[in-house]
Amino acid sequence: MEIDIAAFQAECADYLGSWGVSAVIEIVIHGASLIDTAIGHRIRAEIIGGSTANALLRPTGLLGDYSGKLQVLYCFKFINKDTFQDCQSISELRNIFAHQRSVRNLDGSDQRAKVRSLNILSAISSKASGLSALIIDELLPIQQFALASCLLAMDIASAAAESAFDASVNCEILRRLGSTA
Repeated sequence: MEIDIAAFQAECADYLGSWGVSAVIEIVIHGASLIDTAIGHRIRAEIIGGSTANALLRPTGLLGDYSGKLQVLYCFKFINKDTFQDCQSISELRNIFAHQRSVRNLDGSDQRAKVRSLNILSAISSKASGLSALIIDELLPIQQFALASCLLAMDIASAAAESAFDASVNCEILRRLGSTA
């Protein structure tokens, strides 16, 4: 079962547009969910398909949890170490929001540091130039989280390793973030 990349990119763009109207917890959980969906699609596309994939990937299946699926992609070298680490960090942030009622935003020093340490943000900033690099660095932590989640999800879902860095996708993402800031 192949993922419809255009539809997935549209879902990611809609998600980015929601950051100003949704609660932070919704944005964090939805961002992790986008990555989880992308991981499942990638496993189906690259490793197994059909009813076997459905059985393994269902919530009670052998690969039903986010971490297990992520480790499979990394072990089979479908994602690199930076992507693996970023996805783990996204999962950790998601778990903080899901299980610690006292955390309401990403402005705490630990959460802010975890977001700013995401490798994909550094990679985007280094590939961007001028205003684009400045925009990324000046985003709020929740905006950086949303951007990183979308780019990671698109990169994982696509068979093309550099898909997340496609100039037209980045321009659309930055346009949406700029219009909501």
